[in-house]
Amino acid sequence: MANTPANTNPLNVKRCDLETRGGRAGGYSSSTGFTGYVSGYTPGAPYYFNDPLGTSYYQPPTSSSSQLYIDFVNVTSKEMKVIEFGAEVRGVLVAEARDQGRFSPNADIKRKYGVNPNIVPRQGVSLSCVPLKIEFADGTTWTRPSMPPPSSTLYQGHP
Repeated sequence: MANTPANTNPLNVKRCDLETRGGRAGGYSSSTGFTGYVSGYTPGAPYYFNDPLGTSYYQPPTSSSSQLYIDFVNVTSKEMKVIEFGAEVRGVLVAEARDQGRFSPNADIKRKYGVNPNIVPRQGVSLSCVPLKIEFADGTTWTRPSMPPPSSTLYQGHP
């Protein structure tokens, strides 16, 4: 099956925030809170998936000590069924999250994912969330054309 063109970003990420247990944010959470966010897909713990970099990645449950909040819109005309996100700090991949479900075109989707609490960047350093790989309901896929390099701790801390 044909793939979606790699040079077309299929998501508009409107918000990418990190919050640690106890409300201590990583320097970029707004004071408006996280109303309306629901947990992304986690089939049970421990939850591993094979990431686009070819490595088994552990995704903590949303009940973990840190959560990554992503507000995004599918800007394609096709329904998505699997989305793999990367969280970057200064162009380096520090966390990943995999979600599955039905992500309709133009719908505003607010999800939260468990992440390793050690990814909190220093005050004033921004975090960005980017799609790494997407599977569409019609069987086609999109993969980010240039993957960010992983941090030295990306695959550590697994149970």
